[in-house]
Amino acid sequence: MKHAILLMVVAFSIFLSLNASENIPLDTELAFQSGEEITYTAMYTLGFLFTEVGEVSLSINAEEDTSEQFHIKATGTTYRFYDNFFKVRDFYEARFLYPDFKSTYFHRDVYEGGYTIKNTYFFDWEKGEINGTVEKKKGTNTVNVQMNNLQPFDVLTCLYYFRNIDFEQGKVNTIYPMSVMLDDSIYTIGCKYLGKEERKIKAMNAKVNCIKLQLQVIAGEVFKGNEVITIWVSDDKNRIPLDMEFPIRVGKMKARIQKYKNLKYPINFVQK
Repeated sequence: MKHAILLMVVAFSIFLSLNASENIPLDTELAFQSGEEITYTAMYTLGFLFTEVGEVSLSINAEEDTSEQFHIKATGTTYRFYDNFFKVRDFYEARFLYPDFKSTYFHRDVYEGGYTIKNTYFFDWEKGEINGTVEKKKGTNTVNVQMNNLQPFDVLTCLYYFRNIDFEQGKVNTIYPMSVMLDDSIYTIGCKYLGKEERKIKAMNAKVNCIKLQLQVIAGEVFKGNEVITIWVSDDKNRIPLDMEFPIRVGKMKARIQKYKNLKYPINFVQK
């Protein structure tokens, strides 16, 4: 369950190709509302049998003093039994301004099997730079990164921005580019649209009309590189991730929706 939340977000991303779309169409209305909460079950396998090892939860709320800024929180935890093998306690939070989805603040505090890291960033849009710190056991490094041509997001804001993409305007195999700040660098990523598909969702005990995505990632600490990732997102105005499958360096992982509340729109179930 290592990097549980980060995997959830990276699983929406592939690097840009020559077919990338420069103008991303967004819905005029938000795909989410203040008070939305979603929890996922994380599953892991070294073979064919997947075991439920933990949970990932996300929530989003409008700031009390303004309706123009949202506050996201995310946690990743292993179940108590698996704490004995590889304990995970991850906490992420971010703030962004609406309607531009401009990140203003990002923080993560990660404990994963003895590995720890803390990141804190502040986005200075007037100066066009991101300032912060990366803290590990060996010490703390200062981060100062100049923004690139694509508007940079933190990893959590990127997820909610992604949900507002109007896939109906795109063609199959269209790639939507985004830039994401992580650790001490900005990475250019994208999301590839593969069309639509019905998907049986266990937690809902029903089939749901979905948008299907198939993704690739770059080699690094978590992935080997060239993996194929499959994601099913609800084909409605919520566009919430429902189910995903992806290999990692050792074994495979799945994440599937477990529970949710305060969705802005009804789920688009397949009519019987």
